[in-house]
Amino acid sequence: MGVLREGATIIAGRPRSPPLAWLMAQPVQHDLAKLVLPIKASPQGVPSNDATAEHATHFARRLTKPAFETGAESHAEANKRALLLSSSAVPGASRLAAKLTCDDGEDPAVSLAHPVYMRMFRRVIGSELLISIHQTRAAGLRVNSFTLVWLEHAVAAAALLRFDPAPPIAWLRRIILKHLPRNARGWLYAQLHGEYEAKSGTFVIHFHGIAAGDYLAALDGPMRQDLKDQLKAKLDALPTLTTDPKVRVVLKVAKLQDTPRQVSYVLQSWWPSRPMVMTPRGWKRVRAKGRIPEPHHTNYLLWLDQQSISGLRLRMGLGSGG
Repeated sequence: MGVLREGATIIAGRPRSPPLAWLMAQPVQHDLAKLVLPIKASPQGVPSNDATAEHATHFARRLTKPAFETGAESHAEANKRALLLSSSAVPGASRLAAKLTCDDGEDPAVSLAHPVYMRMFRRVIGSELLISIHQTRAAGLRVNSFTLVWLEHAVAAAALLRFDPAPPIAWLRRIILKHLPRNARGWLYAQLHGEYEAKSGTFVIHFHGIAAGDYLAALDGPMRQDLKDQLKAKLDALPTLTTDPKVRVVLKVAKLQDTPRQVSYVLQSWWPSRPMVMTPRGWKRVRAKGRIPEPHHTNYLLWLDQQSISGLRLRMGLGSGG
């Protein structure tokens, strides 16, 4: 597919996201908001071989994990986005600012750019996924989480408003079906995500997901080898980069150990900025994440507002769902 650049075809309309009334009517049997609790590092958690304060601080930061955001926090983020948009000169920003502004307790607009709406969606679908995981394990099938980064899906920041997420999702479906046996048992849920890389001015598009049964076996076996063959074991340069940082195409499969937190991670709705730095081992993407710089943050929110939930995810073996 390559990098989408300026001049690309404008995307077509998307199916609607779940209506607010539908989300509010859904039972939340397993609530991520109550299950994803904060984890704070303790001095006892720092390895003894991390002798320096710098290493100890870095390790403690890795062990510190936030809780699922509260309703108040999602309202505050909505109003923060609205404030940033209201000061932007990008066409359409002021309209979206009005759409995102909301008081605590006020119903949100149906928009993937609205943190309150997305919190409601993540609680409903998170509960569905936790139930599916429990049922899958009871049936004796393996179920794991995964992350897939394929740099051909990177998007130049200047072209984000014209980025169509359908081809990457179709690509993922196609490559999974290629390696899936007949009468496959299990399921797969994947959600498209992006991270902004400032050195290249590029959004790195990737997937987070959960796979079970034959879908997991295909992903972690023949599909992994297929991707390696396509890549031919070489490194891909980030598109548009003038220097030479390089990133491996990643397919990472992980056991579900803190299942609610890992489900929440799959459903994350915030795209961060994640820079690359030069280390003794070459270019590496840092763990710390921040807000995307302007004007790309505004363009990201405007793009997100155009999308639907069904247009940014892949469900296989799960039925239609929400």
